Amino acid sequence: MKPKTRVRAGAGKTGKRNPAPALRQLSGTRLCETYETQLQHLRAVHADQHPGNYLFQPDGRFGLVDFGSVKHLNFDIVELRQLQKERGWRKSEAAERRFLSIMYGKNMPHARARKILPLMEEWLDTFRPRGSTADTVIDFRNYKKANPKTAEIRRRITQQTLQDRLINPDFVYLMRADIGFWHLLGEIGAIVNVDAIFRRVAATPPATR
Repeated sequence: MKPKTRVRAGAGKTGKRNPAPALRQLSGTRLCETYETQLQHLRAVHADQHPGNYLFQPDGRFGLVDFGSVKHLNFDIVELRQLQKERGWRKSEAAERRFLSIMYGKNMPHARARKILPLMEEWLDTFRPRGSTADTVIDFRNYKKANPKTAEIRRRITQQTLQDRLINPDFVYLMRADIGFWHLLGEIGAIVNVDAIFRRVAATPPATR
C-alpha cells in the first residue's frame, strides 16, 4: 500500500510539490464541494482550514484531519445567501430583522446591527452585483491583488462589527474557516466557479447514514 503524500501547491518547482494545472483545478473544485457540503448539508464547519490538515493524493483525492475545531451552525447558509443575493433586508422591517438575526443572533441590538447594512451592500455590490445573471468565477491564483477593494470593505465590516460588539459565535468560526479556506485555494492556485458548485451541492441529496 502506497503511503499518503502531502502536496502543498506552490511549495516547490518540480515533482509532486508543483502539481499540473489540471490537478490544481480538480483539487480546487473538490475542496469547494467538500466545504459547501459541510455548510449546506451538515450545518457544521471545520474551522481549521490550512494545508497541514489536508492529506492530498496525486490523483486529486484528499483526506481531512484534525477535527478539534468544528462548529455546528445555527442558521441555514442557503437562506443567508439568498437574502444577500436579493438584498432581502430591503423588503420589510421583518426581513431586515431576519437577516440581522442570522448574522448576529436573535438577541442582537437592532439599532446597532442595522448600521452594518450599507457596508454589507457595498461589499456585495463589488463581489456579487445585483441583477447579474453570470456565475461568480474566482481566480484564486491572484485573488488578493485582483480584489483589493473587496478586502478593504471586509476589513471595515469587521471593524464595525467589533466596534458595535456584534459578536455571533457561529460567524466567528465561519469567518475563521472562510479566511483559511480561501488562503488554501490561493495556495493551490485554482480557478473556481463557486456558483456552479453551490448549485450542484444544493441539488445533491445528503448521504444517508
